[in-house]
Amino acid sequence: MGRLKLTGEPEGVTDHGLLDGLTDDDHPPYALLSGRAGGQTLSGGSGPGEGLSLQSTAHATRGKVIVPDTLKLAGLVIEDAADNERLRLSAASPHVTLSGDIRAGDRAGINVAPGDAARLSLSEASGTISPTGGIYDIINASLAATLGKTLSTYRPLVMSGLLNMAGFNITTVLGLFFGPTVAASGGLGSAVTTFDAVRAAGNVRGGTAGEALAMTTLRGLAVLGPTVGAPGTSGLTVTDWIGLAITRPSVFPGASVTNRIALDIADQSGLGSSTNYSIRALGTAPSIHEPPITIGASSPPAANVKLDVAGGLALRRSDFTAVNGNNHNIAVGSAGFVRVTGPTAAFIVTGIVGGVDGRILILYNDAGQDMTIAHLNAGSSAANQIRTMAAADITTTGRGAAILVYDSNASQWVAIVVTT
Repeated sequence: MGRLKLTGEPEGVTDHGLLDGLTDDDHPPYALLSGRAGGQTLSGGSGPGEGLSLQSTAHATRGKVIVPDTLKLAGLVIEDAADNERLRLSAASPHVTLSGDIRAGDRAGINVAPGDAARLSLSEASGTISPTGGIYDIINASLAATLGKTLSTYRPLVMSGLLNMAGFNITTVLGLFFGPTVAASGGLGSAVTTFDAVRAAGNVRGGTAGEALAMTTLRGLAVLGPTVGAPGTSGLTVTDWIGLAITRPSVFPGASVTNRIALDIADQSGLGSSTNYSIRALGTAPSIHEPPITIGASSPPAANVKLDVAGGLALRRSDFTAVNGNNHNIAVGSAGFVRVTGPTAAFIVTGIVGGVDGRILILYNDAGQDMTIAHLNAGSSAANQIRTMAAADITTTGRGAAILVYDSNASQWVAIVVTT
């Protein structure tokens, strides 16, 4: 049956481009690819779990989906092809959470300006580590404190954690571990001037305009803790608590070590008027376990020698002011050489405080008066008394000296030598 055409009806349009109203935005349910005033929303589905897929091309060789402007993720989560969450954004802290293995191809900077040299670089294009790579300068941070600012602790690098153990054993727990390996290869010889597995460095200075900076303690490397136990806990036993452990390195066949030094302390001279200590041990009973100790010598000591000193041995002097007559339980401190002054007439030493097993004490009479070392005189406490080799009082004439050694078995000082 044919079509009925009314008089005055226009001819039909077969070219879509000739339709009227093509630029009118009067179909809100449809996307307007040229842009819509006020913006528009694309929905992939209308049911639960349905989605929207965008792809660059239907061809097997994919192109790119380009987003030239700021991308705002209202859902705050990016997943991989297997529906695993990999990136989560949040307006509250933490603002960015990454899940899974993370690789930084070139630089990883925290609070640094674009182009800053801070870098964590474990693999460069050439297969080597650049001079500014590795852990050497991963931290390139500065702290500019405003006037009156108080900072309790500044930690460029902090590593902490909690390990809850329930029925399993761990051989070694490493809070901070650095294990670089340097190996020669390629058929060519190489040279390393200094190899520092760990280097603690920094700089402390006053202001350029003379602003003062008062620092109570400056530590090149501080090993604090670990703390043993915690309030409300029990059951912990520790065999050896070691603040700083320096183990002996292994030397395998084919390698040669000229000097094996467990602890190397640089020359402390030339530091101005400060008091210089190579080693300072503080505490009630600082001790060194498992000698022998060699000082100033390149070869180990002979058998049964616990302290080997190549050079002079100096004992610091302290002064004691005695009185005429009896001097009971005299306190000379911890010195090994004591200069006695004060008396204007003959005087007697009946006992000395501070005896410990094997302690050596030199008494030097600089008073110019006769000094008597009393034998087991009851005027002093039993543990402070002196036993002479003659089993009697010994008197020096004018200036003289006595060398004493403490015997903890007898709880007495023993006068080894008394000059008369």
